[in-house]
Amino acid sequence: ALGNPEVGFRLQTGERLNLSLQPARDQRERIRDIFGEKVASRLVPFGHAVTDGLSVDGFFARPPESRRNSKDVYVLVNKRRIKYFGLARAVADAFQGILPPRSYPFAIINLTVDPARVDVNAHPAKEEVRFEPEAILISGVRRAIRDALGAVASVSPFANVSAPEGGEGQPVPQEVSAVQAGVA
Repeated sequence: ALGNPEVGFRLQTGERLNLSLQPARDQRERIRDIFGEKVASRLVPFGHAVTDGLSVDGFFARPPESRRNSKDVYVLVNKRRIKYFGLARAVADAFQGILPPRSYPFAIINLTVDPARVDVNAHPAKEEVRFEPEAILISGVRRAIRDALGAVASVSPFANVSAPEGGEGQPVPQEVSAVQAGVA
């Protein structure tokens, strides 16, 4: 459902309807449909061309929102959800110093990869994959997220505080507009 937002999706167990999603305009709208407006309103988009045949984009929740484990780091390779702890760790590393230790953000990571660079036979259920070269992929994901964090850090509510000029060492918050704070 996350990888193909333009497709409607219905999950039913017996007579019980568990989930019904209409086709969405884009992935952000699909995230809102699945996870709710609160999560969707806190998303920061990111994107980065890592190398030829490999690009990453997606969304992460604006800090300080965090989770105790990596279950809310969703990784999609060529629109198919996989489990890949190395990328979840790269996402957590990108937030080092921003989130508490051993915390993870809510994140959707979309990888577009040349199929020749992915081994989908790493797991019998095809839930896990191997990448070639893995180190470039992990550093590319980390860099894309750090770049996006850097772009919003100076204007967002989680920006560091700074001492007033010539002041008495009392920290003052960075100025935040009503739109950035989510109140307008």
